[in-house]
Amino acid sequence: MRRTRRKRRNNTKKFIIITSLSLLLFLCVCYAAFQTNLSITAKGNIKAKDITDNIVTEGDGLYKAPYEENKFIYRGTNPDNYIWFNEELWRIISKNSDGTYKIIKNNSIGNMAFDSRGYRDASSNGAGGTYCANSINGCNIWAKTDNFKNGTQNGSVLKDAELNTYLNSTFYNQISTEYRNLITSYDYNVGVILVTDDGENIYDEPTDVLIQEEKSVKWNGNIGLINLSEYVLANSNQSSCGTIGTTLENVGICKTTNWIQQIVENTNHKYTWTISPVGSYPDYVHYLINDGIVNDTNHAADAYFEVIPVLYLSSDVLLTGHGTQNSPYTIIN
Repeated sequence: MRRTRRKRRNNTKKFIIITSLSLLLFLCVCYAAFQTNLSITAKGNIKAKDITDNIVTEGDGLYKAPYEENKFIYRGTNPDNYIWFNEELWRIISKNSDGTYKIIKNNSIGNMAFDSRGYRDASSNGAGGTYCANSINGCNIWAKTDNFKNGTQNGSVLKDAELNTYLNSTFYNQISTEYRNLITSYDYNVGVILVTDDGENIYDEPTDVLIQEEKSVKWNGNIGLINLSEYVLANSNQSSCGTIGTTLENVGICKTTNWIQQIVENTNHKYTWTISPVGSYPDYVHYLINDGIVNDTNHAADAYFEVIPVLYLSSDVLLTGHGTQNSPYTIIN
């Protein structure tokens, strides 16, 4: 009798345990399904933001871009163009006619040379091609090309710039897969700017001419740097700061009405690279200074220049949010 009772008690315990575990498993499955459905429903209820609904003609905000049809650019001291990308803040430079977004990181990733000595200049024993064969201070061309023409300088470029290689390998691979899949390979404008027939640099050149010079050479890739024209066009005070020349003449005013300048000022070092080579020289690259000056007198091999990456997001990207620093645009697809 005792054995029978003990056996019954054991069976009862097993039944209770199995029933409890089954109920717990059932509840877990139901909860997971509920959460998934809630997430899908919530995501479906989020309305995508069309940033072009709020176009301005003065002050901080999104403007119709001059010189380029169906393109929009942000201007001003601190427009609402913050975007959350790779779990950090970036800024939208422009929304382009094909629906892609060009964005720039809100801070530098550190300092390094555009192109070190010996990487593809005279010290490379011909590894870099003929364009920089007489340079001992690096090379100012962003990407390899069969024949690059730059005033009196021309020739082959057999290797991408050292900084180009770093950004499109090491830095690119540091971006999480989720966000990396949103990047679209794009044509960057990498042509020589501010050049005349006699090889002089002219800083009062109209910005539309500057853009055309930048577009004279293109490179297709994932990660680049800012163009000089983009820096000029980011200023909301175009009457006083609409060209490089007027930006230099009115630097005290111009540095306060340009959001890209605010990023440059927050870097650890004084200088920040652009992607734009200087005319008639194989080794000089245009750069931005934290006091609002644009300059062209430093070599590509200088290693203390800040690097602020730029990239393009696919036209399939959908945004929500307000674009402010505290409520940046977020990607919902």
